[in-house]
Amino acid sequence: MTELDVDPQTYYDAASSCNDAAVAVFTVFGSVSRNLVVCGGMAGSDDGEAAWAASYDQRAIGITATAKDVVKALENYAGLLRTAGFNHAAAESDSTLGNSTQLSMVPDPAPTPGCDSPLPPSAGGPGNGLVDGTLGLVAQIGEAVPDSDTNKLANAAEAWLQVGDSSELCDATADLIAAVSSFGDTISPEVDLILDDLEELATSVDAIRMASTELADSCGEYRRNVEEFRGAMSRILNDLAVELGVTAAITVAASFITFGAAAAVGAAQSAHTITKFARIVAEAVAAWRAAKTIERGVKVTDDLRSLRLTLERLKSLGRNVVDRIRPTAPRRQLSELFENGVAPRASELENLARGEGWTRMQSPGDPIKFVDENGVVRVTIKRGSDRAPGSADPHVEIRDASVNEPTRSGIPSHAGAPTTTHR
Repeated sequence: MTELDVDPQTYYDAASSCNDAAVAVFTVFGSVSRNLVVCGGMAGSDDGEAAWAASYDQRAIGITATAKDVVKALENYAGLLRTAGFNHAAAESDSTLGNSTQLSMVPDPAPTPGCDSPLPPSAGGPGNGLVDGTLGLVAQIGEAVPDSDTNKLANAAEAWLQVGDSSELCDATADLIAAVSSFGDTISPEVDLILDDLEELATSVDAIRMASTELADSCGEYRRNVEEFRGAMSRILNDLAVELGVTAAITVAASFITFGAAAAVGAAQSAHTITKFARIVAEAVAAWRAAKTIERGVKVTDDLRSLRLTLERLKSLGRNVVDRIRPTAPRRQLSELFENGVAPRASELENLARGEGWTRMQSPGDPIKFVDENGVVRVTIKRGSDRAPGSADPHVEIRDASVNEPTRSGIPSHAGAPTTTHR
């Protein structure tokens, strides 16, 4: 039989760490969603830019969806830990002779809201990144000049970097790791499972933080590439102005570059020059796309799919999972517990019930019950009350699956010393 050493407060504190981490993730990602609402159409409208935008949208949606899973998994696991702590406290209370204290379950905090701002599509733009007035340069280029919005790209990079650099998420990860360490002195069969799950939750919080940093880097790199291209375009347009013999006003805006001639240009001279520079611009666009490989999209180190499978499991764990998954001692027969006329301890009956695969159930204020696969209450461990004659002393009711009336066994005084040590 396993010797237990449990402090229910350890479970309650770990539950609080999970709830606090859920609030931190929800708050941080709620902020990034609001900041990204104004970044629609940032990636541009040509084929290469649209390919980058599609990869960005997929990654951004994947990260935010994973963040929602993290929040729900943390909240659910907090409830599971709170229930496990209560079950240990209730078992300790029920197995102590003369104890009439009515324990109450610590209530769950309110769940985080489920709403957030949808992310707008990142593809789009003015349709061409070069405005040339009446020169006809754009018409001869033969393809669209990149029209990504560098201001919006910078805003997106900053928004994702705020997640990656979030002290709240770093603290949440540290608190979950600390919760793992807090179980160091706890001896109970389910502890190893809890430690694994808490480590998974800590890893999940850190994973969405790192994925956000990576996406911020991709947005920042794309913005720098576009700015580099527009710098090269400015130099080409300056050369065009010199060859045309005019003073040009070249303006670089967030999503396009404008070329405006300050004087009239002779038609014969300009036609040849415009054709020449249209080819130069087209070659510059093609060279830039080939060098920067924009269409490959954002960098993705971890696709998050395996993480989301883990989170799905943690989101769906039932509150009685700790009872169902606890390893049990080698099965014993009921008659063995009553050998030599000595009544068993409550903990021995509990281990026997678990060995039979019966499910432990307890509502606040009610006795512990073990229910078999047919829904029959097979064992009830009562601490005693005056509600019925002969029930004032602590006792156990054992019910056979084939009979209606329970058999009651009194618990002697030595059974009041349970195997659980309450710190």
